[in-house]
Amino acid sequence: MTRVPVVGPDVKVWANDMRRFLSRQWDKLSWRTASAQASDDGIILWDAENGYPVVSYNGIWKPLAYGAGMESLDAFGRLRVSNPETVFDSQMEYDTQPLLWVENLVSGGTVTHLPDESAADLTIPVTSGASVIRQTREFFRYQPGKSQQIFCTGVLGTAQANTNKLIGYGETKNGVFFGQDGGGTYVLLRSNSGGSISDARKVYQADWSKDKLDGTGPSGVTADWTKTHIFTIDLEWLGVGQVRMGLVIAGQLITAHTFTNANEQDTTYMTTANLPVRYEITNTGTAAAPATLKQICSQVTTEGGADNLQAFPFSRGAISVAIPNGAANAQMLFAQRHKLTFNGVENRGKFEPLRYEVNAIGGTVYSEVHYVPILDGTETWTSDGPYSIMESSQDVGQGFTNGFVVEASVAAAGSGKQTGTTERRGLSNRLPYGLDIDGANAVIIGVTFYALTNNVTADVSFHWRETR
Repeated sequence: MTRVPVVGPDVKVWANDMRRFLSRQWDKLSWRTASAQASDDGIILWDAENGYPVVSYNGIWKPLAYGAGMESLDAFGRLRVSNPETVFDSQMEYDTQPLLWVENLVSGGTVTHLPDESAADLTIPVTSGASVIRQTREFFRYQPGKSQQIFCTGVLGTAQANTNKLIGYGETKNGVFFGQDGGGTYVLLRSNSGGSISDARKVYQADWSKDKLDGTGPSGVTADWTKTHIFTIDLEWLGVGQVRMGLVIAGQLITAHTFTNANEQDTTYMTTANLPVRYEITNTGTAAAPATLKQICSQVTTEGGADNLQAFPFSRGAISVAIPNGAANAQMLFAQRHKLTFNGVENRGKFEPLRYEVNAIGGTVYSEVHYVPILDGTETWTSDGPYSIMESSQDVGQGFTNGFVVEASVAAAGSGKQTGTTERRGLSNRLPYGLDIDGANAVIIGVTFYALTNNVTADVSFHWRETR
């Protein structure tokens, strides 16, 4: 049986194999017509409609560079060599990951954890306006020149009028999604680059540019949207790059549709590629029946690594701070959170707390770092400067309820500087910081201190970095 050479890591080897293959198959090369059959493997034809050569394989016509596109090349056309770096992943074996995801539930919408499936059902009644949105708190940083790839698994379900579902990478104003409404399944490039939210680039399945997934495309696959799917998106931003949408089925990455922008659009195709992962189901009117969107698993990767992510360093400190005596008198001497806006723009910048340092004087100092403490509201907040996306408070005192402790340290008198963490990713580790879906309710991190004797002071400092 004649087989087309598969694209491998060495393009030159593949090219030589392809040249030899073509020389053997030259007599069979012709134009593909509507009547052409793929019953014999290894027949090469030119597909004039799609603009590329195809080969018959296993009864269907496949692109000649078998696996070219999303399967073998990243969003910038570079050969994928299996070195993506994961910047986020989520699975729901034990719960719905409430530390990673924020929710908006409207008019009877519910989220039900399904431990046997490691999934969650997002369900809404028939009520107009009923909605469930689950969105990652973190907005993941895109690095110019590197391909960003997103995988989301779930079930869109059955289409019905007045119910809209979205799975993808984005939020209210910008993003790229797989969706479903009364008109069927679609892909969407949402943009606010024109100053208002636009869903004009919404393309239904029948008009997908690469594979309609209705059995007539290069893959020969017919998608059943009531079944589970691995939805994938990769994008080059740089303001004007391409966005590719597809599915992974039986280990094959199938490109369904490509949004092209360079040499076509007047400005950036969306405001930013620094976006969250989002699952949403909403009734745009009264629906005929309750509806469910199933969320399973998701991942965001940057291809080429994220080790050179450029960040701005910041720190704050104080000297000769009076440390209260006794754990019952512990005081939060430093707290920090995102500003709601930065230079008038909703603040979705990345904050990474790195470490804190304590130099104890006159006695031993105990300290703890609290994630999401609840403050009593009497504290004052001060900007950490015009170039920082953060604000801090140094007068919380005892006006807090503990969050949960993510770091603790003991600094003995005269021992000099003590570093609060040795973790590679600092105090942040896996914990996200930032605002909720509506751009409010910033996550707070705070550091508390106490001593075991009177008359103890300390020099303290807190260090972090920001990416924007």
